[in-house]
Amino acid sequence: MTTIPVHNIEGLIEDIDKGYARYCNGGARAERLGGAYQVHVALRLLMALMPDNAAKLAPLFHVYEELMGLNWGVTGDMLKPEKWNRKPPIAMREAFERAHLAATMHFKMEANKLAGGHGEKEQAAREVGTRFNVGYRKIDDWREHAMTECPENDPIAWRFRYLIDALSGQFHGRPDRIADWLMKARLGAHLV
Repeated sequence: MTTIPVHNIEGLIEDIDKGYARYCNGGARAERLGGAYQVHVALRLLMALMPDNAAKLAPLFHVYEELMGLNWGVTGDMLKPEKWNRKPPIAMREAFERAHLAATMHFKMEANKLAGGHGEKEQAAREVGTRFNVGYRKIDDWREHAMTECPENDPIAWRFRYLIDALSGQFHGRPDRIADWLMKARLGAHLV
């Protein structure tokens, strides 16, 4: 791979904006093109930052190439879905949103315990459900699912564990602040 020097960071930012504009046009093709455009910009920046190690970016180049291939009707091996022997998996965005709600409930319960309560599940689930307009029993089920499934095999459990670990490290000892942040965050905003 050849490195491409980046002399104009503002130009890269403009290109990110162009990718976002394409993405906002709506529809799977526009979203894919916008995403691929931004991946290409990120690759250009990374190649400039690590010119001696650009070969390590091969997986990201492969993702970019396969995304572009989808626009010509070709599904590369990397993007072909795995075969499942159980019920069909849900979309990743849906899995991550379920994990977001489950983690929000989890931190609500932890904050309640720190405040002298007993971490009442139903109360925490109802608060989260009211905020995001989702039934509290679903949220409780998703939390239970996230806590019992293996993160290596389940995207909800993996994202739940990621949110718990990352946010606990960022707001050390403050589940109340984490719960507040998650309650204010738009679903899907943390996916970026």
